[in-house]
Amino acid sequence: MSPVPEKLVTKQNRPLPHPNGGFTIVELLIASALSLVVLGLMVQITFSTLQTFDKVTGTLNTKKQAQFIFDYLRRDFGSIVWRQDGNVWLLATVQPDQDASNSGRGDTNMSDADWSVGGAGTYKPGIKTAGNDDSSLRLEKPGGIGTDRWFDLAEYRFGQAGVWLRFFTNQITDSETSAAPVAVSYQIVRNFPQPNQTNDRERRYLLFRSVVRPGPVGVATASQQSSVLNSGYDLTDPTYNEIPATATNGLPASVRKPDRQVMLALNVLDFGVRFWRRDPATGRNILIFPASGNGTNNLPSNANLGYAVTGDQPAVANYDGQPSTNILRFGATPHSGHLSTVNFQTAGETQGGYPDYVEVMVRILTDEGARIIAAYENGDQLAPNATTQAARDTYWWTLAEQHSTVFIDTIPLPARPF
Repeated sequence: MSPVPEKLVTKQNRPLPHPNGGFTIVELLIASALSLVVLGLMVQITFSTLQTFDKVTGTLNTKKQAQFIFDYLRRDFGSIVWRQDGNVWLLATVQPDQDASNSGRGDTNMSDADWSVGGAGTYKPGIKTAGNDDSSLRLEKPGGIGTDRWFDLAEYRFGQAGVWLRFFTNQITDSETSAAPVAVSYQIVRNFPQPNQTNDRERRYLLFRSVVRPGPVGVATASQQSSVLNSGYDLTDPTYNEIPATATNGLPASVRKPDRQVMLALNVLDFGVRFWRRDPATGRNILIFPASGNGTNNLPSNANLGYAVTGDQPAVANYDGQPSTNILRFGATPHSGHLSTVNFQTAGETQGGYPDYVEVMVRILTDEGARIIAAYENGDQLAPNATTQAARDTYWWTLAEQHSTVFIDTIPLPARPF
C-alpha cells in the first residue's frame, strides 16, 4: 500500500493577509499600552536625573561658596594682629535677635535690610527659648555636663544674624613690600543681593566682609582721613560702631554697617566661630567662646554673648577644667560706654588669655533651598498643621536644615600677643 502523501501547501490554502495591510484594534491597544509604559519610565528617569543634577549642582555651588569664605578667613586669621596694650583687638558677638531693631532693618540699619516677621510663615527666628527647635540660638546641650555639654559644631545655631566677627589683620599694601593693619568685619544681613531689587522674594541671607583701610587717602575732608590709623586699634572705639546714613567700604563705620558691594557669599543662613586655647599643663583644648548664657549649668543668663581679645583684665589663676563662672564671666562690660548692650568675656579673664585656634562654621542654602525658604517666608508655602508661631518657626528650621549644608574649618592662630 502506498504511503499517504503529505498535505501540500499551495497558494490556495495559505492564510490570506489583512485586506488593508494594517493592524488590528487589539494590536494597536497593546502597542499603545507598551508605549505609555516606556514613556512613563523615560519621564521618571529624566525627572530623577534632573533632580540628581540639581542636587549635585546645588551641593557643588555651596561647597564653592564655603571654600571661598574659608579662603578669606584663613588669609585674615593667618595675619591676625593683637597686642597686650589694653585695646580690644578682636571682638565676636553672638546676635540672637534682630527683628525689633531699626524698624526691622536690624542692628546694622542697612538700607533694604529686613528681619521682620513676614507672611503666614516667618523669617529666620530669633532667640525664642534658647536651645528649643524653634530658636536660632543653640550653643549648648540643655543639662549637659563636662564633655557632654557641647553640641557638635554642625548642630550649633549662632542666633538670628549669626556671629558678628571683627579683628585686625595685616594686609599687604599696593607695593606688596610691607603690611599695614586693617580692620575686617564679617556679618550676615538679610537683604537684596542687588540694589535695584524690590520684591521681597528676592531677599537673601548675605555674608559681608568689610575692610577698613589702613591709612588716610587725603587730608581735605574727614572722610578722606577716616581709617584704622585715624580711629586707632581698639574695636570698641565709637567710629567702628556708629551707623552712618550711607555705608562706604573702607571707612571705620563699615565694620557695623557694610557696603552692599562687599558681599562675600550668598544664601549664608548661619555664621559662627568657636575659639579654643590649649592648656600648656595638660595639653587639653579649652573652649573659650561661646557659652550658652541661658542661665543653666552655672552659666549666667545673658542676652547677647560676646568675646573680646584684650589684655586689660587680670588672668584667672585657678582653672578646674570645666566651664564655670570663674572663667566665663559676663558681668562687667569692658568699655561699656561704647557697647553697653553687649556683655563680654575678655581674653584676660581666661588662663593664658589668648586663643590658639578657631573653628568656623557656615550653613549655606542651595539655590533651590533659597527659593523654598523665600516662598515660605512670604506665605507662598505654609507650614503643615502649624497653629502657633513656635510651630511656624520650627518648620522654618526644618526647611533650612533639609536644604542647606554645614561646612566647618579649623584655623590655627599663629600670632601671639606682644
